[in-house]
Amino acid sequence: MVFMKVNHNEASSFEPLPEGEYEVVITETKIDKSKEKKTPFIGMTMTIRDEPDINPVGRKRKVFHNMYYTDKTVGMFQALFKALLIPQNQEFESLEDVAREIKGYTVRVKVRHEKYTGADGSDKTAERVHYFIQSQKPVMRQEISSDPFAENGGQIDISDDDLPF
Repeated sequence: MVFMKVNHNEASSFEPLPEGEYEVVITETKIDKSKEKKTPFIGMTMTIRDEPDINPVGRKRKVFHNMYYTDKTVGMFQALFKALLIPQNQEFESLEDVAREIKGYTVRVKVRHEKYTGADGSDKTAERVHYFIQSQKPVMRQEISSDPFAENGGQIDISDDDLPF
């Protein structure tokens, strides 16, 4: 029985993604505050969808983005809601509610490169999400779980033929 088969196409890469648009699923969200000004934000981890017809490169890679909440960024949140197809007039009680709601949605992001100088003085390139637009193949709110037994309500189907007794 084969444990693992070498496939160079699945090798992880730490090079920045090429600039462009990518279909992603918001797979993780967290609430935090900036260190200096204590501005609240939603930290998002987005996974590039593993579908060759919509993402020729970067499939399964992670893209990280923080959305800071201030009076000046409300329009950015509204643009995200629109891109996610969240119904008009839906209300949220808190930023935590927003974070819970957006997890699992699919969206299209524009990734751009940003140059910066690293701590060692060398030139670096970072990926930055420039904007969100509606997915070309929307999948409404996939349930994201780290529990492998979460499917089927936590039950595992085993036939009598699989039992040793």
